[in-house]
Amino acid sequence: HHLFTQAWGYGLGLSALVVLFVPVWPRREAQPVTAALPRPAVFYTQLALVVLTVAGALVILQVLPLPQPTSVPTAPVDSPTSDDLERFAQWRAEFGGDLIFDSTRSGTFGIWRLDTARGELRCVVDSPQHEIYPDPSPDGRWIVYARCLTLARRSPSEIRICRADGSDDRLLADNGTFPTFSPNGRLVYFEQDRTRVMVVPVEGGTPQQVFPGPHGFGGYQIVKPRIAPNGRHVVFISNRGKGRGWQTWVADLHTGEARHLGSGCEPSWFPDGQRIVFVREGGAMRERTGIMQRRLDSLAEEVLVDQDAPLGHEYFPSVTPDGLWLLWGACRPGQHEHLDPSSNYQLFARRLPEGPIVRLTFDGWNNRWPKRLPAQSSSSTNVLVTASTNFPPTP
Repeated sequence: HHLFTQAWGYGLGLSALVVLFVPVWPRREAQPVTAALPRPAVFYTQLALVVLTVAGALVILQVLPLPQPTSVPTAPVDSPTSDDLERFAQWRAEFGGDLIFDSTRSGTFGIWRLDTARGELRCVVDSPQHEIYPDPSPDGRWIVYARCLTLARRSPSEIRICRADGSDDRLLADNGTFPTFSPNGRLVYFEQDRTRVMVVPVEGGTPQQVFPGPHGFGGYQIVKPRIAPNGRHVVFISNRGKGRGWQTWVADLHTGEARHLGSGCEPSWFPDGQRIVFVREGGAMRERTGIMQRRLDSLAEEVLVDQDAPLGHEYFPSVTPDGLWLLWGACRPGQHEHLDPSSNYQLFARRLPEGPIVRLTFDGWNNRWPKRLPAQSSSSTNVLVTASTNFPPTP
């Protein structure tokens, strides 16, 4: 944002300067001509070179990658206590599936899977680019995700789909990010250009815009959409709405009507379709963030998780389809940038409504967007394993 505002300000000044030098302005006083005006052909050639240079520099800055993480952990690695190990073992027995998430543990973001039956961590998809935002199909057979060239906001990104073991990986749609399955698993919704919600069949085809409708959304951003269990509503965040920071909205895909729900970030649904879970930033939250739930009818809110340091900066919440488990990531102070290689988000789980908090990862990587992969896919034997470790490590 700082870079954009600087470029915009300098661009306005440069444009004004160029306009003043255009050799078409009438002279106000009859003065002797002391110097010839530049020939139009020469002037406009020089002007075109300046404009192309500035435009090229802005394009390069938009797609310039952030510093890439290395294969060495960038944060201290904790050792689990005996209580941690006991809670982790109980979580494995009760969770009812595997855990998928994205992580920088290979040097770039990739999609990883924690096999709860074997207690092993396995790689699903991991290329020299960045695989992010995994979402499992309702039957657990497929995983949809985004692959981006760099970690810059405007980096080229595409939607891809693969089986739960990483096989049959294929392109689903160009120019998209943050995908999510429909409740019946036949469609994939995703965000495009931070301005619209698109949908494409899992078999492939031409993506179609489903929101906003013909009347648009006032030119405001539409980011991180999630489809409701009824398949009709979508919740997302936007810079539209009163209040500071991101605002949560819900829209009816049939009518195109949108309703402001209040401030908050990264909303997703409870399985009853009447509540959302989201991140509250600032205010009375410890370590700047906390995870809340909000009812859509009354807009009543309730704190679900708000831990203090050292791991109290919570993000990436999701609720399992049975409504039993809350999953999220949390980091230490000063390590909260989602795409920064030095960030160190660790994954957590809690049985709702007030079960003990279970820490799931103990490493130096950036781990994000945890989701449950249903139990029926856990028996797969055709897993592409590029790294496999007992999980979590013993003290």
